[in-house]
Amino acid sequence: MDTYFSRAAQKIVDLIRKRWKKYPDIQCFYVLGGGAAALKSYILEASDSMRLRFVEDSELQNVYGYLKLAKNKTTQSEAV
Repeated sequence: MDTYFSRAAQKIVDLIRKRWKKYPDIQCFYVLGGGAAALKSYILEASDSMRLRFVEDSELQNVYGYLKLAKNKTTQSEAV
């Protein structure tokens, strides 16, 4: 199991590094989604000193984002 989690974490870290090279002004990355909590220790180990942030309920953050977007769309529709 550790081997698979380590591989997955390394792939995530590689993607973050790729993005960071493309957008060097980014100060830190938020690691969100269902895998963030499960892979946190593996990602931190693979990331060395990268500035990463993990949040509580990370598996729900995408849902919260879509809910906020839906509320904004609803508000805009009502205003018209």
